[in-house]
Amino acid sequence: MNVLRDTHQALVPGGDLLDFHPVVPPWARVEAGGRTLGYIDEPDFPEQLRATEAGMDEAVRLGLFRHVAARTRRLREHYDDARELIDTWELEGELESKLRKVDGPVDVVDKVVFRLYRSA
Repeated sequence: MNVLRDTHQALVPGGDLLDFHPVVPPWARVEAGGRTLGYIDEPDFPEQLRATEAGMDEAVRLGLFRHVAARTRRLREHYDDARELIDTWELEGELESKLRKVDGPVDVVDKVVFRLYRSA
């Protein structure tokens, strides 16, 4: 909540804040060569997401921001090779094993929500 208070103070009156983050489920999908290899399952993420959203809801309730709009989109994050993806996400297990057999680029497809807020 302190970060949101600091952000509110840093914005000019009526300034905009864009909050965006993945939506789960579904988990981020890993693709290579036009096929799905698996999903990036982060067990702790839903709890972290709920806490973050609760903080933003509290900032709105306190009148620091007002919600303006929201859009959900699928984003594709491109990696030149599987090693880059494995290192970036610190993957292990079955998905990592599948990725080690991939020669070429891989993509992570994620559902992301974008929420626009205006400082009050």
